[in-house]
Formats: sequence, structure tokens, C-alpha cells
Amino acid sequence: MRLRSYDTWAAAAAAFVVPLVAFLAAAHPGVDFWDSGEMQTVPYILGIAHPTGFPTFTLLGWLFSHALPFGNVAWRITAMCALGMALACYFLYRASRELDVDPASAAGAALVFAFGSIVWTHASRTEVHAIATMFAALLLWLALRWWRAPSAALLCAGALIAGIATANHTVAVLLLPGLLLILAGRHRMLQWRHLAFAILLYAAGVSLYAYLPVRSAIVFSAQKDPTLALGLPPGRPFWDNDHPSTVAGFRTEVSGSEFAPGSSLAAIFMPRTYARMPDAYFSRLADEFGPIALVLALGGAIALARSGVLLALGLVLAGFLPVPFALGYSAESDIERYFLPSLWVIALFIAVGTSRMVGMIDARYAFARRIGGIVVLGLLAAMLAYGNRGTIDQRYDDAASRFIGEIRTRTPANAIIVANWNYATPLAYGSYVERSLGNRVIVTGWPTDYEMMYFAWLRLRPVFIVSSSPVELKGFVTKPLEHTNEPIVQVVR
Repeated sequence: MRLRSYDTWAAAAAAFVVPLVAFLAAAHPGVDFWDSGEMQTVPYILGIAHPTGFPTFTLLGWLFSHALPFGNVAWRITAMCALGMALACYFLYRASRELDVDPASAAGAALVFAFGSIVWTHASRTEVHAIATMFAALLLWLALRWWRAPSAALLCAGALIAGIATANHTVAVLLLPGLLLILAGRHRMLQWRHLAFAILLYAAGVSLYAYLPVRSAIVFSAQKDPTLALGLPPGRPFWDNDHPSTVAGFRTEVSGSEFAPGSSLAAIFMPRTYARMPDAYFSRLADEFGPIALVLALGGAIALARSGVLLALGLVLAGFLPVPFALGYSAESDIERYFLPSLWVIALFIAVGTSRMVGMIDARYAFARRIGGIVVLGLLAAMLAYGNRGTIDQRYDDAASRFIGEIRTRTPANAIIVANWNYATPLAYGSYVERSLGNRVIVTGWPTDYEMMYFAWLRLRPVFIVSSSPVELKGFVTKPLEHTNEPIVQVVR
């Protein structure tokens, strides 16, 4: 009994600690470009991010960025994401155990999940989807516990967490059909009063979206956004995106209407979306897990379906619905992060398939049965880790920090810097978090967006543009800066 207890404890620790160490070892060292730079800035200043606002992530990021006593702010929020994905690995272990998977196979599946390219990459940089995957994993684990032993406490806890997860990223809504299908498998255990209370708790979790209008009103009242002093209207990125203290702004922010999510939802039901699956998704699965692991996953899915069809279908639906959504999401530049819930479900099937396989070993070889799962899956995880070892190189990437330094060196302290999104996010971090850019004002957008403003701005401040594309402005000359590798030009009349 002691040995069995030790096996369980050691396997659970391995499922969490090993991924966490790997994720932190590869963690990006500081501020980054693109959305990552934004989400390293907005939580620290309690700003408002791009749609759909991500209030749960913002509030968690504020807590981590202020509570951790070491590392720079950007790294602290990246560490939070690494912790979130490591917890997803741990919840995978616990979910596997709910399906009677032996501890070694459960831990091995968590490691296979952790060392895939998509997971490892997104776990070691600031990524809202890392926290979204953590919530998805927690919800699916609770759903499996409820399947085995339905209780009002589990139903209500899951509903509250689902609401909080929705306020983190609306991709959580795509989990609900699968979760509801799992509940339907035990519908006789549901009581209306418990269901009504669970709905109220879900709404309570979603109510974190109230952060957006409240904070928007505070930011605007205090004039915290320096772009307001340039005559720009409220609703600029970082401090007050879409200005959600207004009804129209709140609707735009939460719905993400500028990115046409309705067409992405409609794509779920279109055959042409699934025609893209072989190249856009299935080929990535082969790279993420390898053929042996996918065969084990297929065996696990079949075994699980035989014991509970609705349970297996619920897991598949919850994990895979974000995939066709992403394939139809034309505004998304990184669709692979929407694959994360499905990768978690596949890893769960791998755990089941491996456990069934080692369970066929003759009972006389008890030790082989006990460690067989970690031997097989540990070897596969090690092969994945070796193949994806280049992920660790992220820890040496300081390009965004060097870019901030170049702007600081090459432009005067009172400059207006117009930068497109990729470049604006680290500059916002330098201005609002590091406070290393003096009185420079960062304006996010394309250079031509502000042609009518340059005349007035140039009377007060020098204006510079950062853009990877050639800049042509009516009535102005753009003068490239010398002796720099960055695409910086000065606007002159």
C-alpha cells in the first residue's frame, strides 16, 4: 500500500513539476512583440486589452505582476502563463485517474502533452490561451469527476469556473456544448434547484466583464491615456481599448465585432472548413504527438467510447469545437493556439489507451505493469522534448527590449511615436510599465491613419513612424533615420 501511495504521489508531482520546469526554462526573458507585449502591459497598468477584453487574465496578471518579488514585469506574467499550462498538465493527470488510468500512464500522458511544439511554445510566453487551456482542463476534469459521482457541489463549482473562464477568453463558450453533453449522460442526477443555482454562479463568473466599463470610466476620468492630450478620442489600445464605459464601446469590445466572429461561428457548420483539416490541423497533430502516440490515442478513444458513448462524445466536442472556429477565423494570425483544448483531450485518450495496453501485461509482472506507462510515454515525451529543444532558445530573445532601447536612443524624449500593432506593444510596455521612454507618446495604428493630425502635432512635438512597410504621406516627407536597423522614419513638412 505504501508503494502504491508513493507511486501516485510521485506520478502527480512529475505531471506538474517537470512541465513547469520545462516551461520556465524556455520562458521568454522579457517584453515581446505583438499580442504578447500587449498582455505584458495591460494587466500591470489595469488597462483594457483588445477584444474581448480578457478581464480574468488582466486581473490575474495584475496580481502576479505585483506580487512576485523577482524578475521583470513581463517575465512575471509569462511565468503565470507557464504555471497555468503546468496546471493543465496536472489536471490532465487527475482527469486520467478519474478514468481509472494507472498513475504511470497518466503522468506519462501529461509529459507527452507538455513537450509538444504547440504546447511548449505557448506555455513559455505570455499567452491568454495558456490560461484558457488551464480553465478548460480544470472544467473537463471536474466534468469527469461529476460523471463518476454527481454532486451539487461539483456542478456549482464547475459553473462558477466556467463563468470565470468565459471572462478570461470567450473560447470557453465553445466548451459548453461538450460539457452539457456530459451532464446529459447523468441527467437523472440533476435537480432543477441545483441547475438554477449553477446558472446563477455561471453568471457571477461572467460578471467579471463589469471590470471593463468600470475601469474605462476611471481611466477616462483620470485622463490616464496620454494620447487624449494629442486630440485623439478615447478608445485607444492599452489603457481604454474601445472605451467600454459607453454602451456602444462595451458592445464592440466584448463582441469583438471588428473581427467578425459571427462568420467564424458559422464556419463551424460549413463543409469547406473541414476540407482544410488535413493540411491545417491533422498534419500538426502528427508533428505534435508522433504516430505512436496517436495510435494509442485512437485506442483510448475507442475504449472510452465503449464504456460511455456520451462521455467520449462530450470530450471530443468540448476539445475539438475550437478547431473549426479557428480555421474559419480569418482575422486570427495564430490559429494553433485554438488547438490547445483538443491536444489536451487527445493526450487524455493517450493516457487511456496506454493504460489499457499495459493492463494487458500478465499479472505476474506487476512491476512492469506499474511502470510500463511511464516507460513508453516517457520515452515518447523525451523524443518530443529533444525534437522541440529549439523552444528553449526563446529565453535568449531580447529583440523587443533592444527595440525599446533603440527608440530611446534615436528619438527625442518628447517625440510622438506612431507604430503599427507589432511594434506598438513593446513600446507601450516601455512607456507605461518600465517608464523608460520619457515623455514620448505612443500612438498605435498605421501611418496614414493620422495624416490629418500630423500638422497639429508637428507644431508641438517631433513625430516619428515605426513601420515595416514603406511610408508615403500626402504633404509630408518621411526621413529614414541613419545608423539603425529598425524601420524608423521621421515625419517632416
